[in-house]
Amino acid sequence: ARDPARCAFAIWGWQVVVYVAAEAGSPTSVEYPVGLAIASWIVHLAVGVADRLYYAAHLTYASMKLPKLRHALVRPLAVLNLLCLPILVAEAALCAALNAPLMAVFSLPLFLLSYPRPARGPAVDQPVAHGVEGKIYELLAQSLMPVLAPMWRTGAISTRPGTMLLCASHEKLTTIVHVIASGAGWVAAEVRGLELMDPTSCHHLEAGIIQSTFQEHFNPAPPRDGKRDIEAGEDAGRETTVSAPKVDMFVLQPKAAMPGVSTYEASGVSLRGLIDNRATLKMIHTFFFHGLLFLLAQTKRVNHAWTGCPVEERDFLTAAHAFPVAWARHLGIQPPVTALARQSPSPDADALFERVTALPHSSFPGDMGPEQEVPRQPHPNHDLDVLDNLMDEIVQSSTAALPSRCDTDVSPQGAVPPPMRVDQAVAAPQGDAAALPADPSVCADGPNATIATKLYAMFNVAMVLGHAPEGAGPAHVFRLFSGEFLEGSQDDSVKWLREHPALCDLVIKAFRYGVKLGLDLAVLGEDSCTLSPKELEQEFQELEQDWWIGGEDCWNDAIDRKIPSILSLQRVTSSEYRLTKFSFRQDLVNVGTLRNAAVMSAWASISLELNFFANDDEERYSIQAHPSLLRNLMVQAKEYPIFVSKPLVCHFE
Repeated sequence: ARDPARCAFAIWGWQVVVYVAAEAGSPTSVEYPVGLAIASWIVHLAVGVADRLYYAAHLTYASMKLPKLRHALVRPLAVLNLLCLPILVAEAALCAALNAPLMAVFSLPLFLLSYPRPARGPAVDQPVAHGVEGKIYELLAQSLMPVLAPMWRTGAISTRPGTMLLCASHEKLTTIVHVIASGAGWVAAEVRGLELMDPTSCHHLEAGIIQSTFQEHFNPAPPRDGKRDIEAGEDAGRETTVSAPKVDMFVLQPKAAMPGVSTYEASGVSLRGLIDNRATLKMIHTFFFHGLLFLLAQTKRVNHAWTGCPVEERDFLTAAHAFPVAWARHLGIQPPVTALARQSPSPDADALFERVTALPHSSFPGDMGPEQEVPRQPHPNHDLDVLDNLMDEIVQSSTAALPSRCDTDVSPQGAVPPPMRVDQAVAAPQGDAAALPADPSVCADGPNATIATKLYAMFNVAMVLGHAPEGAGPAHVFRLFSGEFLEGSQDDSVKWLREHPALCDLVIKAFRYGVKLGLDLAVLGEDSCTLSPKELEQEFQELEQDWWIGGEDCWNDAIDRKIPSILSLQRVTSSEYRLTKFSFRQDLVNVGTLRNAAVMSAWASISLELNFFANDDEERYSIQAHPSLLRNLMVQAKEYPIFVSKPLVCHFE
């Protein structure tokens, strides 16, 4: 009903078929198959002429109707086409006979005969897959062909070579399926994927038009009364007439909405105003400490050499100030002595700890900007002597408050040995295993607390010169998230960490978990204190099972493994950061057929401009989106698609 000219030509063609069949006589005669072949070619020719003339008429009408497309030459060319209509019809018939597109020069109603193109065979010699977007389209193509098989089986879409389908699963994921060969019960097609993550404004506009077209076709909205809209706000009650010209979709004809495709949905958000907030940064670093303890608790066998991390004692004490005692006890990890003294019920221990944290080397100075470098103040020797004496008193006063996790007697007398001094268990020489207890079974979880505290001290105390880590800004967060701190650093602790790659991966993983949880709570407007230890453990377990968080270099591997959620932090500029997320989902795909005459005309116009007019500007079509021909998407699919698959064969019978 939408193509009266095509229907008329098809009816006329089938009348020719009936006439030829009747004149041929018996089906067993030689003239019968020859006559049917000639009649079929005539029908195909008639339909091809109708398609090309209908395309020419629509392009002329749209160019005159839409203000953005109304060139000064449009009206004279329209008059010329009307006066030379017989020539235009003959040109369309010749194009249909040669299987060549009717080319519109510069998308103007100036039509020329283009060279013939093969209807069968792939358009490219080798498959194309650019970056992570190409990987996502590669995953989509594997499940798309079985979804289209029922439509080919029932005849809802044509299996004729040259048929083009447009499939859109969500607003950004758009593919073009080009049938390149077919036979009895099988179809071979080529899948092309368009921009996904950073589309241009015109691409985004045309993708929105596609979604609106499918929405109106499959889920039409209830009709409005009249053609007037009531504006809300201060002008409520004032009616305005919507007079913007509208041209119906021409190139796309919706067919069906099919479930069952497997794909990733990409989404991105700018972190401006969020990651540079002090409260958010504080939660990120807090969850970093929690993540270290969680991952160490999940490690089946902790390497005792990890306790040899070269961290200064004053940095360790500063990190112990932030040790999450309740979280450690929930995981079954014995906290360090200093952290227990901080939360000991003994008033004397509390007073002693306040005296310790009041010392210059264990306090947190004022905020440090992300680009400021404030040198650490030198500490007199008498301060260190006072600290040693205070730590001896803390050890003695907190011995009774230490929970014992040793289930068996480890000493010859069957008594639990007293806790080690900080200078014995913490300030061990680099790589010196002799500083550990003689029997490693003594408080087997003790090394986890020591390792986590030392690592936190390395990154959030020593690297920020003893200042509050949230004062270092988002630049410090990105350095730890991306692992940039490992590049070119001559610090002894970083060199030591490079020698232990397993521990280095654990640290980066813990910090990435902290970024994820911190940003989640910041978006919800909550604080880290709102999560109970049990809820926090569930969050970490979910991150372990269903999430992959990291840089772009490992996205392809995560997509191959079909991890449900992929998250990455990216630096756009020196002060702007962006969060990108991919979510694996079973999606609904909207399927529609594309008018071959319109698509091939756009592709022929591109070849003409590139080969004869030297117009190789990539932006030549990006500033004008065509609402009915989807010109921007068609040009992109031909010239620089993100993904082009190898020929995929689908058997549907």
